[in-house]
Amino acid sequence: MVSALPDVYKECKESRPHPDRSTFFFAWSAVESHILECWSRFAMTFKPSHLSLHNDGMRLCATLPSTLDEFCKDSVSQIERQTGFKVAIREKKHLFFEDMLRARAGCGVQLEGVPDGLRSGGNCIVLALWSLLGGEEFSHQQFVDMSIEANVQAQQRKHRTYFAVAQSAELDLHGRVGIDLGKDGEYLLHTEPQGIPHCVGVKIHGNGKNATVYDAGYKYDLLSASFMDHLHSAMDAFAFVTFTLQAPTEVYDISYAQSATTHLLQLMAGASSSSQGSNSVVHEFPSRQRPLLPMDSDDEAADPLIDNAAPLGGDIEVRAGDQLLQMLALEAEAAINSLAAGDVHVVGRGSDGARRCPLCPHQHFPCRRKERLVAHLSGYHNAAHQYCASGKKQLKVCIALYDADMLHGGAPGSYLQRSADLLRESLAPGGVPNVNSIDA
Repeated sequence: MVSALPDVYKECKESRPHPDRSTFFFAWSAVESHILECWSRFAMTFKPSHLSLHNDGMRLCATLPSTLDEFCKDSVSQIERQTGFKVAIREKKHLFFEDMLRARAGCGVQLEGVPDGLRSGGNCIVLALWSLLGGEEFSHQQFVDMSIEANVQAQQRKHRTYFAVAQSAELDLHGRVGIDLGKDGEYLLHTEPQGIPHCVGVKIHGNGKNATVYDAGYKYDLLSASFMDHLHSAMDAFAFVTFTLQAPTEVYDISYAQSATTHLLQLMAGASSSSQGSNSVVHEFPSRQRPLLPMDSDDEAADPLIDNAAPLGGDIEVRAGDQLLQMLALEAEAAINSLAAGDVHVVGRGSDGARRCPLCPHQHFPCRRKERLVAHLSGYHNAAHQYCASGKKQLKVCIALYDADMLHGGAPGSYLQRSADLLRESLAPGGVPNVNSIDA
């Protein structure tokens, strides 16, 4: 490379500590740029709605006349014909941790004696604890007894909180955000495959060299190094929370740890829909890989707080948790009472001077029709609409704000007004003043 680019090497030798490496870097960058320019021109012939270059390839959203494999082969041929360089291009798949784990189908063994009911929706935390601790140390009966109202609700909602399970089982769970699985021990790992909160059990043993993962009644034995690689490269790695079943031995701020654990224990998890109904020794799961090429521009992860989640792209029902729902009810009631009492500060003004609902992004009424606003608050900001008149988008923002406050210790409250302000700033100016829903 030095002999091919003597002028570049000479200049690098005068200003850089490793001129040979710098020369190679500049040459590599020029070749890479030349190849990407050629590839981008070829991809643009398909009139994509989205094209972006990344450090490991291209993200493309386009209607291709052939299969993805043929597009990759045509791209390779086009680049070699125009640049003279031979390259290899293949589809990149984005995988969740659950997908990576179940791709190792050959090492997944079904556990024997899994109690009836633990595979049902809402019991993934309970099943993970039973798998880790065994029937002698962990009593599961209290979680499958349908005469207990909490179990009926868990089955209906398809989730439980870690706090509820730990309290009923009289266990100490200490949570930390991220991956904290370095030492031998037993852990619960909170994951989010397809955006749906899920819990798996993890046992680290052999002086940290081996890992056993328990998921949906199956056991997977891996080397810890391979296991950690899967964790760090998973699409849902940002959502991981680790719960250890015993108190940590290192010294740290106890008050902070207790506060953080209290918030994290309010996380909910439910059994994944793909964990149902298999009797084979090796678990078979449908593929849920997300290709880099092409990318579906409408692909959105399922909401983490839903009952009976529909497939991606389908209509889903968003539900706020009980504590958040209570806070929304109090906020809506306070707005109604303040307006009825003549508090003008509770009412904002639209661009045309009209009375604007303080809990909606755009809804407002003529300034002389105060009763219309009162009727709107009473008729739409009620339990039937989960106190959110604008629909699922605003409710999701409320849930996100609530989760952020719980994780970071923010002052809770005013979620309807705060979400309305955020949406008003980010949505198209003006909106439709006489229409509640913004979901369309």
